[in-house]
Amino acid sequence: ILNNDIDCGDPTSGNDTSIWNEGAGFAPIGDCWGTEFSGSFNGNGHVITDLFINRPTTDRQALFGCTTAGATIQKVGMINVQITGQRYAGGIVGILSGAGSTVSNSYVTGNITLVLGAEAGSGQYAGGIAAGLEAGATLVNSYSTAVVTTSYPDELYGEGRLVGYNYSSTVTNSFWDTQVSGEPFSAGGTGKTTSDM
Repeated sequence: ILNNDIDCGDPTSGNDTSIWNEGAGFAPIGDCWGTEFSGSFNGNGHVITDLFINRPTTDRQALFGCTTAGATIQKVGMINVQITGQRYAGGIVGILSGAGSTVSNSYVTGNITLVLGAEAGSGQYAGGIAAGLEAGATLVNSYSTAVVTTSYPDELYGEGRLVGYNYSSTVTNSFWDTQVSGEPFSAGGTGKTTSDM
């Protein structure tokens, strides 16, 4: 349970993630193939500000890299994230995977950038909340105003303002800002204007 807001850009507290790991920034919690996040994270209504990640040659960059069945992430705001990855990058999670794996009551603002994906279908999955949902995962009551950028700006598949791809999963009551993002695509959720948001 998160008991306080966290400023990840504050050099006076030691929390300036832009200088962590020789400039690579925050290391995502969990990854695929054996180290997936399987627990419960309750943001308790708090916010994480200015999270910085810069790993242009590494996949699944986000607060959480990859989850497995039963993982829950809820009630957290991610403000002004600055996340750069190779593929499968998201504001909260790279790949939300597994039955009962859930992100709920959460939001993301900022910028998410992929450096791979110069051709359509090249795996340039990214999303404001999650790059992808798989195997019975659920996204509910959440939104993104993040700008998601890849190397192939005209592709309307994989570059999602809320979710990049969706395999057998559910998105409910979740939204993205079409004006801020300038992008019509998401693999789930509803796009709205800034005023509607």
